[in-house]
Amino acid sequence: MLVSNFFQYEESKNDALRALTLSKDYSTAWYRLGYANFGLSQYDMAAKAFLKGLSLAPTSPHYKHA
Repeated sequence: MLVSNFFQYEESKNDALRALTLSKDYSTAWYRLGYANFGLSQYDMAAKAFLKGLSLAPTSPHYKHA
């Protein structure tokens, strides 16, 4: 089960990174990148992604619990 979750987070991270190559201003992609990094225990990278997304969409409900 743990291995499965790791691959899901890796896949989610890769998807978010692909989306960000299309638009660096896509706040949902930054949230998803933060969430995936958090799941991979990459907490510093998660915080940076969450903060970037929050700066782009400060009223987004995604960031209420991030």
